[in-house]
Amino acid sequence: VGCLSSLGGGTLNSILFGYAKNGVPFAKDPRNLMVALVSSVTTFVCWPIICRALAEERLKTIQETAQAKSWWRPAAEHVGLVRKDGISKSDFLLACEEDAFYNKVRKALKGVARSKGLRTAKPTPEQLFSLIDVDNNGYLDLDEIQKLVLLEHNGSVTRYTIDTVALSTSSVHGAACAISRGLH
Repeated sequence: VGCLSSLGGGTLNSILFGYAKNGVPFAKDPRNLMVALVSSVTTFVCWPIICRALAEERLKTIQETAQAKSWWRPAAEHVGLVRKDGISKSDFLLACEEDAFYNKVRKALKGVARSKGLRTAKPTPEQLFSLIDVDNNGYLDLDEIQKLVLLEHNGSVTRYTIDTVALSTSSVHGAACAISRGLH
């Protein structure tokens, strides 16, 4: 999409003004194509990395919330009875006691809940956990938390910003090339 938007306008401009007789601009000067490809690939590669980092941060936050609300968790963690690579159901339920966390998860899972036939406006934390726990093992691993993060950021300002930067980089470069050729 990034390449199409940045190269399509310049190509159409060249065809309309008759400058495409010797080839379209990105074929004659591959810098335009390279800028479009680099910005598109960077966005394509960076978004999953950002989501993974956000999932790791969410995991840490839930674990810290569960630890703060549980009298036994610090001791269990100390002797190795608590896994650190995910979240147990009891930890998730403790984290849901905070309204901000519960509402954020509920909002992110609204569409998933509807698709699974859950029609209640305010699902219980147990129901939310079962929607996230895809493999039904009673434990949320990093991949399942990452899916939650993706749902939270689908259509969000963060994702919109990343997409906009990638597209605008290509568009600005294409406009600069057109202006330099006197096609303004």
